[in-house]
Amino acid sequence: VALWRILVGVPLLFIWSAIVATISLTLGSWTWLAGYAVLTFAGFKYYRRAKKLAVAVHNGLRHPDLRPRAQAFHELCLKENCGACHTMQVRSDPRLPLDEMGHLPALEQDARYGRASRPEDYVSESPPQLGSQRTGPDLANVADRIPSLDWHLTHLYDARIVVPDSTMQAFPWYFKATGDPSKGDRRVLISSIAQERLGPSFEVWATKDAISLAEYLLTLKAANRAP
Repeated sequence: VALWRILVGVPLLFIWSAIVATISLTLGSWTWLAGYAVLTFAGFKYYRRAKKLAVAVHNGLRHPDLRPRAQAFHELCLKENCGACHTMQVRSDPRLPLDEMGHLPALEQDARYGRASRPEDYVSESPPQLGSQRTGPDLANVADRIPSLDWHLTHLYDARIVVPDSTMQAFPWYFKATGDPSKGDRRVLISSIAQERLGPSFEVWATKDAISLAEYLLTLKAANRAP
């Protein structure tokens, strides 16, 4: 049932069901028809739950470190109150018809952030970080828009290095002046203009928390959520 809904949609599924029913009645196979009806009903009833389970199993097998990274980011978000300036939800528009999968489309002004958010997107968060105000851009699909770890680290250190008119605060306490690559430290890339302002010998190194935060931002994309 789920396969039919994905490939050809509900209308053709009804046509197929009518054909099956006609053949069953013609052959007198009432038991087979009843079994088919039960399976079809169960497919409709548990389709969404099965899809959620499939996404959870997929992420658990393909990204076993996703939940620890998500939990680390979740704690940092609560600590720094990221939700005061960023949302992590793409709003839906209930005035529009459902798409072929039965979901509401994104609100027009939110469409640039990806598909509309759904409850299953927050199954691993407690409490969900929906955000309270969108002073900065939404983060629900930020990895598809900006897939660079170096960019996110530089942006966390000082957003105005990469976005001159940004109003986002800097987070210098997640960085240090010297680092050791053998211990997992990562040097932050500084633009030539900023390097001239800070001095030719000035260096910035990301701490473990900064790297965890930036790496988690790179997991926030549609491919890691339910289709």
